[in-house]
This record gives sequence, structure tokens and C-alpha cells, in this order.
Amino acid sequence: MATTGKLIVIKAKSVQVEFTNAKGKVVKMQIPDNQLSSRLAHTKETSIEDLDGVDVVFDEVQGQPKNVRDKGDKFSNLM
Repeated sequence: MATTGKLIVIKAKSVQVEFTNAKGKVVKMQIPDNQLSSRLAHTKETSIEDLDGVDVVFDEVQGQPKNVRDKGDKFSNLM
């Protein structure tokens, strides 16, 4: 089941996702570039500020965000 969250841009360099984990705690986690969908990765490279506040969905695997994508999209990291 997909988890929902919101992207947060940190110092115009990195992207985190804020979400409520399975234990009900609000957490912020860094997203590895290879876990961003191709659209999100492209936006990070060209205009990272546009990602701040974007609502996303992702798979939570052992508490880590995987396959981060726009709501309603399927994950694809092929550019």
C-alpha cells in the first residue's frame, strides 16, 4: 500500500519527504536520487525549488521511502 507525503527542499540542494510512518509519528527522511520518479528527478536537476510542498506517494520499505512519485502516477525512473 502506498504512503502519502509532502516534499521539502532543504537549502536548495536536497529533497526530503515528510510523512506519518506506520507508528503514527510524523517523520522527515532524505530521498536518494534513484528513488525519485523520472519527472521528480528531472525537476530536482532543473528547478529544485518547484518540488517544495509537492504531494507525493511512495512505497515504505523497512521504514524508508522508495519509488517516490506524483500522486496518481506509476513509478518510473527512466529518463
